[in-house]
Amino acid sequence: MAKKGKLKKAFLALGLVLALTPALVGCSNYKMEKADEISTKITHVMQEENINYNDASVTQFKLIGADVAKTAFEFGVKFNGVAELSNGENAFATAEYKVPSEYFINLKKKSSEEDVFKVLDRIVSEIKVSKCTVTPVKDLSETSDAFVKNSPSPFNKYSIDEGMVYNITPPTFDDTNKTVTFEVKTLMELVKNKSKPGWGVGIGFDGTIAFGYGVPITMTQARGTFTTLDKYTFQVDDNIYEQMKNDPKMVYDYVVNAINSKDRSKVDADRLLTSDVAYNESDLLNLVTIDSLEEGLSK
Repeated sequence: MAKKGKLKKAFLALGLVLALTPALVGCSNYKMEKADEISTKITHVMQEENINYNDASVTQFKLIGADVAKTAFEFGVKFNGVAELSNGENAFATAEYKVPSEYFINLKKKSSEEDVFKVLDRIVSEIKVSKCTVTPVKDLSETSDAFVKNSPSPFNKYSIDEGMVYNITPPTFDDTNKTVTFEVKTLMELVKNKSKPGWGVGIGFDGTIAFGYGVPITMTQARGTFTTLDKYTFQVDDNIYEQMKNDPKMVYDYVVNAINSKDRSKVDADRLLTSDVAYNESDLLNLVTIDSLEEGLSK
């Protein structure tokens, strides 16, 4: 399922209902153990590939989840997460793999966490990484919270129950127009509450108590996990532009400050894509938060 749309230039879409801190219940020990194993392997991969940012190498990677996309003859898999660098900075990070289709031949969207994470673990164990990116930000939690807060639900009548930034691309600088752009991928669980009529005790219109059909006494929920891809664009003066080129972390601080101050004039935001997750168990949205991941990087 995919849907294209457009965010208005204004920030903080009206009617957005958001819980920024997931309830960590029903935690799967298996899933977290496998995620930790994959995180350790990707850390080693990034170190072996000498992935660095301004001479700072990756000291630790923590997985959030994997994007799986079918291409013509293979699958493109992106392991998204956060990383700690040797200079003490934290970053959003991604390791990309080109995977033969036979790795996924037995997986379905609702496959168990065991089946999904066995395949993901096999990928990082057997296949050479094709690309890695690291995007340092000043504060992982503050950055994620701001962008999720600013992200409208992609579907009418659905609210965002949980969400976190999945990945942020390095900025692109347009020297002619002094324009800066970057993309933010957000992982979110959407929910829609619906009342369902059923049998029960209700109050009659004449004041009597009656037992009958038609009283909405139960609630059902429609849920789904999606990723959204948003493009942020803004323009600054020559001096700030050059400072941002020298220190790209300023780019994300600029937009975070615009969101938090509700300054509608500084930044344009466009919704490029909304996608259903390929496998329901390919991410850790219900098990981790950006805060917990950031705390784990410091240990």
